[in-house]
Amino acid sequence: MAAQLCILGGEHLKSGLETLPQIEGRNVVIVPLCQGGYKQPQQLIAFGYHDALGLRPDLVINIDGVNEMLFFQNNALNNHIEPSYPWNWLSISPMPDQDPEVMRAKLTIVDLREARADMAASLMRNRLYKSALGRLIIERLNDRSDFLEAQAALQLEARMAELSKGKLSYPQTGPLHWTTDSFDEAMAESAAVWRRAGITLNGMIQARGIPYLHGLQPNQYFPGTRTLTEWEKDNAYNGDPESEFYRPLSEGYAYFTNEIPALKNAGVPIVNLTDYLGDPPITIYSDNFSHFNHDGNRLLAEAVVKAVSDILP
Repeated sequence: MAAQLCILGGEHLKSGLETLPQIEGRNVVIVPLCQGGYKQPQQLIAFGYHDALGLRPDLVINIDGVNEMLFFQNNALNNHIEPSYPWNWLSISPMPDQDPEVMRAKLTIVDLREARADMAASLMRNRLYKSALGRLIIERLNDRSDFLEAQAALQLEARMAELSKGKLSYPQTGPLHWTTDSFDEAMAESAAVWRRAGITLNGMIQARGIPYLHGLQPNQYFPGTRTLTEWEKDNAYNGDPESEFYRPLSEGYAYFTNEIPALKNAGVPIVNLTDYLGDPPITIYSDNFSHFNHDGNRLLAEAVVKAVSDILP
């Protein structure tokens, strides 16, 4: 979602930040360190890595929560690998003997990502993002790319699971610092990792004198946070309790909101972006996994700008 905000809502975020009194007169350049599927502690690692390379931003914005709700417990309960590892670890970790189907699936993902990068470069060169039609084209192509890559990743993981037959090697499982068979325990530990990583990340950023905003991402499943439009009910919401999204995003959200007081007590400037986004009477979600369409990314960018204005001196 953060990566999509940079692509589909980047211009709104940039222009909104440039209107703030604390930033007015400066040219805002957005440097995306996000990646689709990131979850803590990947954000912590990414900042530490780029900090070591000498990056010194004027402001850091971290928006997360939904990937943490879904992928940590999925790694623990279904993949049986180190829960804190990236969501697609089984698809990128080494196999003792490379299987032709695995290799083909990996090459498909690489080809899709290269095509997506080429498409983005072409759209930027032609400045299509400046027009409403261009933004609609970008949104549709981006959704299509997300879908194709997700399908390829699912096929790859299914083949990897079939090959491993539950006997995963250490490079695949990782050190397994923590395991469980309980959904509730997995959600509680996921929220705890999110809190600990958030506190550490804030400490690193504050030690360098950099303003920081941590935002908990909105999602359409937590009760009382969103009045869905008819389109969203049909296309951006899966109410099946057995679906991969419903329980983690409906029940899991409370585990994370319950950690906000502890984060604030530790000095983390965190906000629940649902409070800033409100409940606009238009379609803002593009799928059933909390990704926004163009209008949603525009409104999210406005919410982030408002939250930044509240934390900047």
